[in-house]
Amino acid sequence: EVSFGTLLPFREGTCSNQWFYSLQLREDRLQGKDMRDIIGALQERGIQTRAIWGLIHEQKPYRQNIAYKIAPCYSATVLNIPSSTQLTEEDICYAAEQITEVLGGDEG
Repeated sequence: EVSFGTLLPFREGTCSNQWFYSLQLREDRLQGKDMRDIIGALQERGIQTRAIWGLIHEQKPYRQNIAYKIAPCYSATVLNIPSSTQLTEEDICYAAEQITEVLGGDEG
């Protein structure tokens, strides 16, 4: 856990392939930025990230369907961060530093 968020844990009792890691950002650290702002700012710094998913109930054919109340919160606050067997420790440190800077430093 860091001051701006928490890595989402893998579900207990499962064997994850650890294909990607998701960082749930604290809403109070978003500073009015939406996920597109954050992803864009990180892309400008050479860090490829993406939102966790698009919500089905926000797509035109499904707007009248049931939606779980927690889904928009996850969509607005969960960021998939770089993960690869090719990442070096230096790459990981750089990504962490850039995410910290984009989210306004590491003060709590």
